[in-house]
Amino acid sequence: MNSWVAPLIVIMVVGIAVGVISLMGIPLGQATTIGPNIQAPANVLALTEKIADESIRLADIGTPSVTDDFTSDDKLIITNNATQIDENGILFPLGTTTVTWTATDMDGNVGVAFQNVTVIEKPLIKEANQNNKRIMINFDDGYASVFDLGVQILDKYDVKTTQYITCGTPEQSKPGYMTWDEIRSMYAFGHDIQSHSMSHLNANALSQEQLDAEYGQGVIDCFATNGITGVNTVSFPNSKGWNNSTVINTIDDTYEFARGGSTNDVFHIQCNNGSAKDQENCKTYTSVEQNELNKFNRYNILGWKHDTKFREEGFDEAAMLYRFIDFVNLSNKNTESETLQIPIVVYHRVVLDNSDPDPKFQGVTATLLDAEMKYLVDNDFEIYTTKDFGYDETKDWMTITPHE
Repeated sequence: MNSWVAPLIVIMVVGIAVGVISLMGIPLGQATTIGPNIQAPANVLALTEKIADESIRLADIGTPSVTDDFTSDDKLIITNNATQIDENGILFPLGTTTVTWTATDMDGNVGVAFQNVTVIEKPLIKEANQNNKRIMINFDDGYASVFDLGVQILDKYDVKTTQYITCGTPEQSKPGYMTWDEIRSMYAFGHDIQSHSMSHLNANALSQEQLDAEYGQGVIDCFATNGITGVNTVSFPNSKGWNNSTVINTIDDTYEFARGGSTNDVFHIQCNNGSAKDQENCKTYTSVEQNELNKFNRYNILGWKHDTKFREEGFDEAAMLYRFIDFVNLSNKNTESETLQIPIVVYHRVVLDNSDPDPKFQGVTATLLDAEMKYLVDNDFEIYTTKDFGYDETKDWMTITPHE
């Protein structure tokens, strides 16, 4: 079942469990007829250079999860039908290959599961030079799926992110969101925790009293009470409020920076984005007297919304991986000592698939997230977090602290 997808090599692994519910109460010594319950490894999406025979050798395609009520793990026999195996791994051709996994118990009963491995060619693009391989990874809202599915992928590649947390949400133990223990765990392992307001309200629809409650010192205190310090940046829920001077005047008393609108471009650290190329700095206002906001400023850091782009690609993982690679290679003005541009990728949920039609349950698949993080690490990208932002008060523009 081979399918050509476009120039890149990706590997997908879709697990379909065909296990059986174990039978209880079988007399001692009597053989069972119920096979083990087996679940195939998670999807794999991998990039490779095209080689002569258009194939890729994978060192690891994962291990299935197997349970059996009557056979101990050490007596279960687990195999797959992959061929062309050597000490370097399994060779897969261009296209999709179905791997059949089997688990056999001590009575000879068999459970079966399937895994699809899809290989596509690496895209032909002009990749950024090393100075321009710098990126930020953001997650908004603090969904539980980030901890349940995403953290193991981020840890696998040692990728540190900025997590924008709605401080009042975990406190209310709202289902579907990370707990404070989980948030503190990410914080302890080097992820940056920043504010997504107190309760995720539309800033443009709030009174001054409500704005103070959503964005004031109480939010910083909320994080501190829960063991999170260093909060100096807010991400506006649903990108509402970044162009509202009343909102900006409120957050100016509490935060140094804010992520506001969305973009198809990298973020320009000195605020000379797109139509504002004539803008000379990151001052918040064109003039204090006019109370007119500059289009780009320290309270309108721009992010690239991954969910939106993935939906535009019809949740095609291979197509989205191409698009991701193209975007993260857009920077072209950085020097060894100074970062002038940086792509900021914004995720929300991590999901197994996007079969649910409700956008509230859609997001980046674990397969795609793995492939994207692998691409960044394999290609030596430097990954920054919001805590690396600074501000040059003399020149009135933002900075990023270089990594040593």
